[in-house]
Amino acid sequence: MNKKKLRGFTLIELIVVLAIVAALAAILIPTMIGYTRQARAQTAIANAKNVYSGAALALLDMHTNDEEVMLAGDSGVFMGANSTVAQTSSGTQIDISKFMGEDFSGYYGFKISADGNSVEYAVWSSKPINATQVGIYTEDQILASAKSQCIGSCPVE
Repeated sequence: MNKKKLRGFTLIELIVVLAIVAALAAILIPTMIGYTRQARAQTAIANAKNVYSGAALALLDMHTNDEEVMLAGDSGVFMGANSTVAQTSSGTQIDISKFMGEDFSGYYGFKISADGNSVEYAVWSSKPINATQVGIYTEDQILASAKSQCIGSCPVE
C-alpha cells in the first residue's frame, strides 16, 4: 500500500514566515510614519505660502484702491479660524478670500509690517493656533501655541 505524502506548510515554516513579515513591518512602519509627518509639514508650509501670498495681494489691492492700513507698532498679527477675513488694529478689514482657493480652510496668522506696506510672515495650522475666533495676537502667542502642532510658516529660509 502506498502512503500519500501530505503537502503543506509545517508549523515551523509558518512561524519563520511570520517572523520575517514582523521584522519587515517593524522596519517599514516607522519609515512610513516619517513620510506622513514630512508630507503634513510640506502641506502646512504650502498653505502658509498661500496665506502669505493672499495677504500680500490683499494689501496690494487695498493700496491700489487708496485704502490705508494703519498699524500700531507690532500689533499687526492677525489670525483667522476657517475665515479669510482679518481685522487690523484700526478696524480695517483685510479680506484675502478672493486671493485664496474656495476650499481653503484651517487656522492661519500673518503679520503686516508696521508701515502697512508688506507682509512679514504667515503661518498656517490644521488645528487651532491659539483661539477659534478672528483676533489680533502677538507674534509670540501664535508661535508658542503652534509649536506642538502641524504648522507651516512663510517665508521659510
